[in-house]
Amino acid sequence: MWKVVLVSLMVFGCGPGAPPAEAPSGPIELTAEGTNLNPPVQVAQIPDGGWYCDMGTVHYARADKGDGKCPRCNMDLVHKGADKNSKSGGKAGH
Repeated sequence: MWKVVLVSLMVFGCGPGAPPAEAPSGPIELTAEGTNLNPPVQVAQIPDGGWYCDMGTVHYARADKGDGKCPRCNMDLVHKGADKNSKSGGKAGH
């Protein structure tokens, strides 16, 4: 009996609900206000010039620097396409 319950949970989950969202496969569009990305996307999907929170995958990104902090985790944002040696680029705070 327990095998039936275990297999049912694995196949159907623990309860009703929407299936997990799929991450977009192409480049994403950024706004000046910022975008929470759930599920996270890959850094390659962030357009050049964008600012993003780099935790291996990207859970927040915006078109401009703003205050330079991720509102979700408070890490410093990274400027995509910036010179790694410049003050505005790299992975400051990581």
